[in-house]
Amino acid sequence: MTTCYNEPVATNQVINITEFKAKCLSLFDEVEAGKISITVTKRGKVVGVVSPPSRRKPKSLAGSWAGRIKENVDLATVDTSDMWDVVNGRPWPK
Repeated sequence: MTTCYNEPVATNQVINITEFKAKCLSLFDEVEAGKISITVTKRGKVVGVVSPPSRRKPKSLAGSWAGRIKENVDLATVDTSDMWDVVNGRPWPK
């Protein structure tokens, strides 16, 4: 489980899968509130872990593609006039 900022640390609860199935809705309410994280076991072996979602701020998308795409042509000088024939009902030139 990871914690961020001033997020309270949830206590880990180990629970059998049969008990998890019987109480899953109430357990998920506690997980969502950040009170607990759950380790689910089946015959003593861990089969899954349920933990609260992280509360991190999403990264800004501004500038996320900067430096990743390289253009070989100046898009302002490309002649696209023949592509507009499709809009006018004429077939694309071959």
